Amino acid sequence: ARIQARVHARGLPGSAFNEPGNVGAPSWSCDESLVGLFGDGTKWVCGLTELASRESGCVVYSFGGAANTQFENAIRDITRCDVHTFALDCHERCLWGGACYAGERLTCHKVRVGGKDDPKTVPPTLSLPSMMKTLGHDHVDILKIDIEGGEYDVLAALLDDGRLPFSQLLVEFHQRLVDAATRTQ
Repeated sequence: ARIQARVHARGLPGSAFNEPGNVGAPSWSCDESLVGLFGDGTKWVCGLTELASRESGCVVYSFGGAANTQFENAIRDITRCDVHTFALDCHERCLWGGACYAGERLTCHKVRVGGKDDPKTVPPTLSLPSMMKTLGHDHVDILKIDIEGGEYDVLAALLDDGRLPFSQLLVEFHQRLVDAATRTQ
C-alpha cells in the first residue's frame, strides 16, 4: 500500500505520460516508476522493485530539494535505502506542510553542491567525491540532481574525473538559468 500511494507506474500507450510533447515521459525501457506525489517533486526511477527488495546497503544522494522532499521521503519509505539530501537549506517544514526530514534514513546536509570544493562559500561547497569520502560511501545507487543551473558544473567535473560512482543518474536541467556560453563549453 505504501508503494502504491507514492509511486505511479508509467501509463499505457495513449496515456498522458506517453503523448508526444510530454517531456516528463522517459524515453528508455526499464522497470520504471514515477516516484513522488506531484509536480516538481516527482522523478522517474528505474529498478525500484529491485531496490525495494534489498534488505540494506542501498544509498541515494539527492542534490537539491530543500523544501520539496517528496522524492526523498518516497524513496526512503518505499526502500530501505539511506537517503542523503545536500541542499543550501534544510527546511523543517515542506511546501505541503509536513516535516521535510522526519524519520530514520533521511538526512539533510547543509552544503552548496559544486564541481569542486570551496570551503569559503556559505554554506561550504562540496563535490560528489568529497561528500562520498566524508560519508564513507564508495558507490551511490541513485544520484538525483536538481540544483537550478548548478548541474552543469557538477556533471562536467564528474566527466573530467572519469569515475561515475553511481548506478543511476536523475538530472533536471535548467537551461534558462545558465547562459548559452556556459552550456556550450
